[in-house]
Amino acid sequence: PYRTHVSGLARSAVHKQEGHKCYVEELEIGHFFREHGCSVAWVSLLVDKRCGRSRGFAFVDFDDEASFEKALALNGLEHTPGIQLDERSGGRFQVSPAKPSRQTPGSEEANGGRPEEAARSPTTTEA
Repeated sequence: PYRTHVSGLARSAVHKQEGHKCYVEELEIGHFFREHGCSVAWVSLLVDKRCGRSRGFAFVDFDDEASFEKALALNGLEHTPGIQLDERSGGRFQVSPAKPSRQTPGSEEANGGRPEEAARSPTTTEA
């Protein structure tokens, strides 16, 4: 898959999508990219379990290279309808190619054993 690292997101409380295991915020991120012509496979918003707040970044997988390139072109946006941005990061939507993940023994998925959860959200469900 074509994976991006999305940062600059607000570190706000997250909300579970009723009837799903994903967060509403993941659906909003997926919707935003689809509105810009991207074919989104998955959105994974990292959340601090201790306080139930976003860690301020997500990983987004795209189905094809064209979508990946369109997503990268959105880097630096200040206006992102439906997505809250963190003013501490300059209020900019930041999209970059994701670095390969490191797995540690005993970690689930590629979360590296950190205490936050990486909820994997298929983005085919509309909010």
